[in-house]
Amino acid sequence: MKQRVSWTGVGGHVIRVGGVLLGLVATAVVSWTGTAYAFTPPPQTSLNTCQSAVRTAAATFEKNKILAISTCLQRISGDIIKSNVPITATTARICVTNLRKIYDSRGLNLSLIEKRDTAIKKKCEPGMLMVNHNNNDITGNAGGLAPLVAPGIDTNNIETWCQRFTASGSITDTAGWIACIDATHECAAVTAIAAEYPRALEWFNASHLQAAITALGAPPVSDPNKYSDAMKALLGSVSSPVFVGLIPEIDGSPVDEKPDVQCPALAPPPTCATACCYIETTVGISHPTSCFEYTGTTAEKNTFKTNCTGKGSNPALWLMTAADGACSTGATFGVACSSATPSIWVQVPKDSSCP
Repeated sequence: MKQRVSWTGVGGHVIRVGGVLLGLVATAVVSWTGTAYAFTPPPQTSLNTCQSAVRTAAATFEKNKILAISTCLQRISGDIIKSNVPITATTARICVTNLRKIYDSRGLNLSLIEKRDTAIKKKCEPGMLMVNHNNNDITGNAGGLAPLVAPGIDTNNIETWCQRFTASGSITDTAGWIACIDATHECAAVTAIAAEYPRALEWFNASHLQAAITALGAPPVSDPNKYSDAMKALLGSVSSPVFVGLIPEIDGSPVDEKPDVQCPALAPPPTCATACCYIETTVGISHPTSCFEYTGTTAEKNTFKTNCTGKGSNPALWLMTAADGACSTGATFGVACSSATPSIWVQVPKDSSCP
């Protein structure tokens, strides 16, 4: 609710008689009148403020994470490349300070993640001071409270896409949105570091930075987790809260100290209810596996089995179309194979067995 608010100030002069201070005499009245929110902003303003807070907080997180990691790596580069010496204690301490921005167990709202999440929750989470919208204004979902703003932010538009980054793409509240924001901006930051510092994994390993941090000795008595937090920023933590460290994020799979950042994740293969064949390809660093389920008539199913199962003779591939009774997610994910469209026919390897 908006309300006109006035402020009045009083000016005056000092009055002296015969050098004696008598006091102040009011001589003027200065007034200011403006617009202010007496209680909470309207829902539209509240939701727009939330959207702005997300933009700023997410961008700040990504920028500062890249800065923290690159500050450490550039110091290491100065030691190893420029000076041709092992990582120095000074560099190790600088790295510890910056890695602490990535993982900080103290819960003092000092890590980049904590600062980002606090900034978003402060302006977006229903129940917070000056937040006058509800979860459905954010998500666009139909259940629960009726939206106060139409149209709203509508995070339901990104649920399917967010599944590529998070275990669950479901966004039912601010926390779900933050999870997707975290994963996507984390991916962007780590990908940038992998591209800018090709030796990052080598420099972060047990023989280099980890050894240099260990060589610093015991942590300060006043901050006993200082060095272990830095190590967790590198290696991750399987205890609560679960945290994926920089090394596994950048290394991916296989673990070989060669960058293989695997985000966003490949779309998961479909689950087949009946026997399947698999097609595998090695395009770049990806090793996707798709399964093809036959669903036609009994004769069509038998044709599928005969042509697919246990075949090791030439030709190595059998060209399978919809006419063969196979329905699939296609050579292109989500596109069904069709005999009418040869470009999306599917060549299936004649595997020794089909589960």
